Amino acid sequence: MDAQEPMDVRVAHSRRALKDALRELMVEEEPQDISISRLCKTAGVSRPTFYQHFGTLDDVLAAVVHDRLSTESLRLQQDPQVEDALALALEYVQQHREELAVTLDSRRAMPRARRATIEWLRETVARSRYGMAFMELTASTQASIVFAVGGLVAVFEEQLRTDGAAQSQVEELSRITREAMDLVLPARD
Repeated sequence: MDAQEPMDVRVAHSRRALKDALRELMVEEEPQDISISRLCKTAGVSRPTFYQHFGTLDDVLAAVVHDRLSTESLRLQQDPQVEDALALALEYVQQHREELAVTLDSRRAMPRARRATIEWLRETVARSRYGMAFMELTASTQASIVFAVGGLVAVFEEQLRTDGAAQSQVEELSRITREAMDLVLPARD
């Protein structure tokens, strides 16, 4: 489907129902423990309808993650009060730790959902550090961001394995992350 074409109402309804059902079921169990049949029953759609829109449960989770992070990215970009997008991104990760654990914790992550989260982090770092989209940066700066985000994901995984962090820990994580990025990422032009 062309990105410019509006989505058919029925398609949008089915996709939304499947994503909403997955979010509902994830409250009680890990996504990898949810069957497609159970997801379809909860969403009120048939299995063939599921396969018209998604190939796997991971695809549904990736769509859920993409929707949530796209909304958060818009908020970060549109809010004139946002001076530190990276700190807000870290805060967002902390506030949604249980939900994001499924995408960031390498022991539990589903690959497409993990990729969607990592791409969001790359974009957030690019915009926070350089004021530009990731794809607008030079290849060497992109590579540096990929490296930095890999380290950031490792820190997040460690945070997700611990009990809930206080706001002071989020601020400390933001400071440490910024210092590490200053060492790894090229200076702003």
